[in-house]
Amino acid sequence: MIDSQPALRALYPEPGERALRKQIDALDGHCMRFIVPSPFVVLATGGDALDASPRGGAPGFVRQVDAHTLLIADAPGKAKRRCALVMPPTCSALRRPRG
Repeated sequence: MIDSQPALRALYPEPGERALRKQIDALDGHCMRFIVPSPFVVLATGGDALDASPRGGAPGFVRQVDAHTLLIADAPGKAKRRCALVMPPTCSALRRPRG
């Protein structure tokens, strides 16, 4: 198991400058032109346990609130709530409103 930066670097070299220039900390227009018309997304969360959950709907079922937040409606058969995916610069987390 890779549990530290040095352990990762023992297996993989530092990313190159070209790869690092592609890294962004917010959703830009290019991201949203790809995400919004999509009928399918995978919502992945991490922490002590990892989980990837497919979500689907008519194109446009994902809405952008701002550069760090997406609204994703629950799929049919699940509780009829909206989810907000909050993407701070350092991590991603799922926030579900109660009720």
